[in-house]
Amino acid sequence: MSDYLIEVEGLKKHFPLRDGLFGQETGQLRAVDGVSFSIRQGTIFGLVGESGSGKTTVGRTLLGLYDKTAGSVKYRGQDLHALSARELRALRPKIQLVFQDPYSSLNPRIRVGDAIGEAMLEHKLCTRRELREKVIEVMKICGLSAQHYNRFPHEFSGGQRQRIGIARALILNPDFIIADEPISALDVSIQAQIINLFSDLRDDRGVTFLFISHDLGVVEHLCDDVAVMYLGQLVETASRDALFSQPLHPYTQALLAAVPTLEPGRAPVAAVRGEIPDPSRPPSGCRFSSRCPYAVARCRSEIPTLREVADGHRVACHLVNT
Repeated sequence: MSDYLIEVEGLKKHFPLRDGLFGQETGQLRAVDGVSFSIRQGTIFGLVGESGSGKTTVGRTLLGLYDKTAGSVKYRGQDLHALSARELRALRPKIQLVFQDPYSSLNPRIRVGDAIGEAMLEHKLCTRRELREKVIEVMKICGLSAQHYNRFPHEFSGGQRQRIGIARALILNPDFIIADEPISALDVSIQAQIINLFSDLRDDRGVTFLFISHDLGVVEHLCDDVAVMYLGQLVETASRDALFSQPLHPYTQALLAAVPTLEPGRAPVAAVRGEIPDPSRPPSGCRFSSRCPYAVARCRSEIPTLREVADGHRVACHLVNT
């Protein structure tokens, strides 16, 4: 049996661009363009990159909220996009999503206890009589108390709302949770609490995570493996220790150099120029070539492949030698 819970191969998601009176297709926005990675069971896999790199689209396409353009997503060896609607519905409790903005995912008219438990009833995983006890149990795991059961979403802080969102996912006893920027809007002290909760869920309950974030400091603390994404493609993947101790791609190096640190004497890294390009008109060759301070002619004409240069360490760069 494979050690990988999730296997993504050649995943693409292109959105049509339309214009004119009749909405004719004039091009495509290549939000995700050939992404491949695997997530080991019981680990937290970090997916990082700038805003607009396609991280959120990967998560939503993986979950099936977007129809893929090409590629495959396998869960325990099953191709999720090949399943029937009935099969996918039966599998849905095992794969859950924690949103970036927990308040927008909560109905302001529904008490949080009912919001947390509604999916249990929908999937017939317990009776209504058993529901309250199960909801309170998962609320306590997520740092909430029984007295919160009958309150409404507006009565909670941002950190508490995020705990409610995690409880909604966790009550279905999932194997895999996609956490899309789950702490970006929270205070630092609350971020630490949510990070510790994710670590506990991995260590104590064996939950596997895809953790989507732009915060490399959090990723270094939390994740086991990391993939760096730029303009719809992966540029580097490695274990956390390998990526943070020896980043190989110029984009990864620039991201790490931008992280505030108190470490004295850190070697300077050449600055990244300009803004991330329009994904509907990506640069030819390496997509980072238009901003890379080290780019040569080959970088602008030939697309680099994501190749393994060390044990488990892959990079898409012509300038990195094996």
